[in-house]
Order: sequence, then structure tokens, then C-alpha cells
Amino acid sequence: MLSVKTYKCSITFILLIGLWFWASDWKGKTGSAVGKNNALVASEIKLCLEEERLPWPYLEQDVNLLYQHRNYAPVWYSNGILREEAARLLQQFDQVQSIGLTKQAFPIARIRADITNFDRPCSPDHAHQARTDVRLSAAALIYLSQVKYGIVRSHQIWTAADDSTARKQLLNEFLNLCCAFEQTLQVYKPQCIQYLWFEQYITHWWKLWRQFEGKCAEYSNDLSFVVSDPVLEELVSQLLRWTGFYWNDERDITVYLDELLPAYFASKQVDEMSLYQLKWYLYQDFEATMAKIQLNLDRLKTSAPVGKDYIWINIPASELIVFDNDFPIRRHFIVVGAPRTPTPVISGPMAEVISFPRWNIPKSIVINEITPAMRRNPGYLAKKGYELVDWYGNPLEPDDVDWDEINKDYVPFRVIQEPGYMNALGVMKFNFINKYSIYLHDTNAKSYFKRENRALSHGCIRVENPLELAKYLLSEYSYKSFREQLIDQTTGHYRVDKKLQVYLRYLTCTANADGEAVFYKDIYRKDEADLRKLWACLPKW
Repeated sequence: MLSVKTYKCSITFILLIGLWFWASDWKGKTGSAVGKNNALVASEIKLCLEEERLPWPYLEQDVNLLYQHRNYAPVWYSNGILREEAARLLQQFDQVQSIGLTKQAFPIARIRADITNFDRPCSPDHAHQARTDVRLSAAALIYLSQVKYGIVRSHQIWTAADDSTARKQLLNEFLNLCCAFEQTLQVYKPQCIQYLWFEQYITHWWKLWRQFEGKCAEYSNDLSFVVSDPVLEELVSQLLRWTGFYWNDERDITVYLDELLPAYFASKQVDEMSLYQLKWYLYQDFEATMAKIQLNLDRLKTSAPVGKDYIWINIPASELIVFDNDFPIRRHFIVVGAPRTPTPVISGPMAEVISFPRWNIPKSIVINEITPAMRRNPGYLAKKGYELVDWYGNPLEPDDVDWDEINKDYVPFRVIQEPGYMNALGVMKFNFINKYSIYLHDTNAKSYFKRENRALSHGCIRVENPLELAKYLLSEYSYKSFREQLIDQTTGHYRVDKKLQVYLRYLTCTANADGEAVFYKDIYRKDEADLRKLWACLPKW
């Protein structure tokens, strides 16, 4: 078997050879029929680039640059005939929904119309070939960027001046695409396991939908839904449940369609439907579900994990998963930030585990909670077991502070809670490096893990069964010492030996290894605004 290194070298060699042949195709032979035809198309491409308005400014600039380097020779045509790679690219455009993209991002209809109406090898229309070639090049660059970075990030790349590095990389990959089509696409797709699960899932459901469309066409779409077809009934049943409709909230798949369907009709405020109407309503629900999946897939692309060993925290799921070689080996319920104090989307390397930590209470809690409480009840600090110190660590008395003067610009002290079983951080804390001072920790409020809604914290992450997480993170020697300090109720700091990145992400829909999707409550109400932003970032051709 070839090693990964040998395989990559082989692919690189093949690409270099392909690029050499590709370059030689347009540099010479101007006296041949191929050269003459390409030269005529090249002159039209130059005019086309002056007239054709591409969706985004830097896309237009880089497509111009691309053709300038080729002396305006066509990329996708050779001797007036569309290259095989162009047909493959169009096929990819037709299948973009299966990878969480949308056909609206690509001028598929225009390109196909030009190819169908004006591609005549015996008497080619060079102007239309030029326009088709330019549009295919621009669409290919958009496709590559959306596959790797997602729709929103792709829009930023082609509209922001500071994304020149990403644009240069995309231009290099574009050249690879022309010479080694399948290899480039395979390498360019995100390789994280969550993306691959999503792709498997979306492909499966689009396949079911097309089977359903085929059955509808078979029965002419207009019959009342009384057709006794087991395949059609099973497809409808699966689509109803997949789009989130359940009869009396019954999720058991043994609920029969004759019970499920009338309830679905009633939910749409109709007594009965034709098969055509059923298809129309189902498609609305299908599209809404797919839009949510597409949004979360786009979020995943912009913040996918790097490597195969990491800690993955999905905020809406209130769940922590440890991945080892891309395999989930540990799961923990967690408590995340409440809507008024949301947990941020961040990442950073896991650094240390602390036994019996001291809690340095954040300034925001001091201002928004402790100060108002002290104004109402001067004994609040003592009741909570909090201590007041100045910025040098010297103890202060609550009476030394004028609590009416405290505001966001004036807090001349710190509030701390000493280590102990009553400490809000519990008996252990997990620090990972980030600029928001967010960390993972134990808690003295264990009952919160039993709640369905676990968005209850001030932003940091409370972890169920934290001792098991500490055991995984620490070496055998460090863990033994850590346990001894827990028994002695003393503070200790232990460096994490494993190189693990911690990812905090916001996904209201995820896929798993079984090809199933799980939807979560949009606890911070981000979906609607983010979906509007996503649609606004689609290219306008």
C-alpha cells in the first residue's frame, strides 16, 4: 500500500504534469485549427471580461487576473468543444443540495442555455463560448470556496480586502480542479467527522425526496391520497417524521400512516389533500428543515475542528463530547450560559486541571448581581461565603465600600470565594486558553444536570462527572496526585499532557454516525438572523 506521504507526492506530480500539458495547450499551436479557434474565443473572452459583471468585486478581479495569465485562452473549451471537466463541474452544480449548498449560488440555467443554443463545432458562436467559459470559471471559484468555507465565509472572502491569502489558495485549487477534478474535490471538502456525517445524512434524505417525487409523477400528482402503494406510504411516513411532524407527539415509528396523515392535514387546516397538495405542503416543510441543516452545516464549515483528538462542546445541545481519533469516547451533560449571559463561540487548547479552586468572581457578576444584592442586604456577602479584598489581596470590610457608587467603570475591589465544597466551581476546574476567561468546572448545584433546559450559567461550562474528564486528561501519575489533593481538600494545579483543543460551537442541528439528525432548541435565538444573513450572502448573478 502507498503511504499517505507517497500518495500526496504522487498526486502532486500528476497535477504538475497536468498543469504542464494544460499550459502547453494554450501557449502554442496558434497555427492549428485548435489554436485558431481558441484565439477567436480568447479575443471574445477579453471583451466579455470588460462587459460581464460578476457577483463580487474581488471575484471579478481574480477571474480577470486568471485569464490575463492565460493570455485570455479559454479554460473550459478546446477547439470549440466543451471539455469533459466542464461537464463534471456542471454535474457538481446539479448536486450541490446534497452537500448543504444551494443551486441559487450558481448560474446553471444561463450556462446550460448558452451551451445548448450556441455550441456548434462546425460553426461555433465564439462570444457565447467566451461568456460560458468566464461564468464557469467564476462559478467554479465560488463552488470551491463554499465547499470548504461555507456560504457566509465565501462571501467575505470575495468582498473583503484582507482575505487575499484565501483567494490565492482558491486560485491554486482552481488550477488543480482543471487538471485533476475528482482528486481536488475530495481533498478540498472539510474532513472533520461531523461534516462527513452531515453529508451522509443530507444525501440520504434528498434521495428519499426524489423517490417520493418519482412516485408522485407515477400517479400524476392529482389523485386524492387513497393510493394503496406500500412504497409511497413508507416514503410519506418517513418524510413526515423527518420534517418534525408527530401525531400527538408520538415518535414511535409504529404509528401508522392512516393515523399520521389526517393529523398532518388538520395541522395545515384542510380536511383532505390531493397527492399534488400533499407534495406541495411536504416540500415546504422539507425545505424549511433543509434550510436549518444548511445553516448549521455552514456554521460547521467556518469553525470545523482541526485534527482528530479534541473536546467538542455544542452549546444548544448542552453536551460535551471527547473525540479520540475522530471517535466519540466520552459524553458529559453540561450547563451552559443562560440567554442573558450566553456562552461564546470560541476555541483554545486545554491547559490545566485545578483541585479545590478559588473563585475570582467576574466583574460582570459583581456589578449586575452582588452590588444590587449588597444595597438591599449588607449581609449578602457573608451569607454566600464571599470575601472582599482590594487589588493587592488585602481583606476589606463590606462597610468600607460605598455600594451606591459602584458601576461598570468603578469597582475598587475584588470578590472571591475560597476553595471548599460550597464553592460555586465545585472541587475542580479545567482551564483552556481563551481571551474571554471561559472555563469548565465542577458545580455544587448537581440538580441542574437533570433539567432538560441547561442554559443556566453565567457563561462558563459546568460539567457532569468532572472526575472522569480529569482522569482522561491527566497522566496516571498526575491523576493519582490530583486525587490525593481532592481527599486532602487542598488546591493543586496539574498541566494537561494531552494536546487537546476545546471547541465551543453553536449548532442547532447535528448529524451522527448512524445517519440521523438531531435538532436542538435555538436557546440564544440566533437561527433566524443567521439564516437571513446566509441568504443575503448568496451571489447575485
